[in-house]
Amino acid sequence: MEWLRLLVSAIAGAVGGTATVFGLSKFLGDLWLEKQKSRYSKELEEFRNNVHKEQARLQAEIDRSIFVTRSQFETEFQAMKEVSQCLAEIKIVYMLLNPIDLSVRTTEPGRAQYVARLAAANDEFLAKLQEWAVFLEPELYDEFERCHIGADEELKRVRANRASDDDKARNAEYFWRAYRNACQRVRDRIKHLAILPRT
Repeated sequence: MEWLRLLVSAIAGAVGGTATVFGLSKFLGDLWLEKQKSRYSKELEEFRNNVHKEQARLQAEIDRSIFVTRSQFETEFQAMKEVSQCLAEIKIVYMLLNPIDLSVRTTEPGRAQYVARLAAANDEFLAKLQEWAVFLEPELYDEFERCHIGADEELKRVRANRASDDDKARNAEYFWRAYRNACQRVRDRIKHLAILPRT
């Protein structure tokens, strides 16, 4: 029976040793796990802080760029509006001076009045164009300038009393093409500027 006691002791010792090893490994594992949790919690908190700082920095840049974009839009829109209003006056007087309906004849005093009005409108247009030049896209500025040149050429023709249909047609074609191109560029630019990030 001694061998049975020895066997029971050996089994009990093995079970106790296993339990001790299991208990010790569980204790050490829990300790290691707590240490890892603490380390990763600190790293996670640092990461969150860095993300918040970067987010705040990016938001500040976005806010600043939206302000610049809004400011640019308002300034550019104002420039296009004022220059276009002056161009509209040139268009009206140009049409009065050169009516589409050929049966409408302008009297000489009326003609002189239209010539003076076209000259004044063209001068005002050029002054407004120069005033806002730095705020206009180069291509749009060029089209506006072509409108001025077209109106100026028509003034020279009328003042020199050159009644040639060829000169008149050439001037008209040049002016109206520039006018249409300028109007289209204004519409395109406004459409482009209107695509703004929302605040």
